Amino acid sequence: MDGKTEPFSFLKNYLPNDSYPIIARYLKNKVILVKVTPPRMTKAGDFTFIKNQPNSCRITVNNSGNKYEFLITLVHEIAHFYVFLKHKNNYLKLKPHGYQWKTEFSSLMQPLMSQKIFPKSVLERLKRHMMDPKASTSTDVLLVKALNQYAPKTNHISVREIPIGKTFLFRNGIQYTRGRKKIKRIECIEITTGKKYLFHQEAMVRML
Repeated sequence: MDGKTEPFSFLKNYLPNDSYPIIARYLKNKVILVKVTPPRMTKAGDFTFIKNQPNSCRITVNNSGNKYEFLITLVHEIAHFYVFLKHKNNYLKLKPHGYQWKTEFSSLMQPLMSQKIFPKSVLERLKRHMMDPKASTSTDVLLVKALNQYAPKTNHISVREIPIGKTFLFRNGIQYTRGRKKIKRIECIEITTGKKYLFHQEAMVRML
């Protein structure tokens, strides 16, 4: 890699227009690996590090094909990284999504809260969400619905639209049977193992 190449320029392929310069500023001169992964069922992204190895920090973000979802998740994880940088000595004692993280996340999202970056329908829900951000945007059903309007056009439908007892294919390539709703999530059974998993009701799947 030559000295003129921006180490995070590949993120332009996954981000909304006008958002990359802000993200590049957040990551400038930071020692961290950022990796885009295939969709995972259990998480949209994460921030990890190896204890006593300060240069081991890593962020992963799912490539869901939805650039607005990708941006929110990326900033969510950068906020964890910023908390780590400021509280290295007692980071593990802090609540993962406590006051420090909420403060960083809100601060980092503020310059991005614009119709130049987010569609109006997403921005309105996102502003409400950021009043008290949660550990996962997936718990905010109305925000997820707004984001799903801009997901890649496929023959997929949400888990809540699948009839109970019917089989569907998730984006991880595994087949599940749709069960009953458990408060805000839907219990589904992995066909090959019989294990039960809780799906977000707006998770996009393909009915078989």
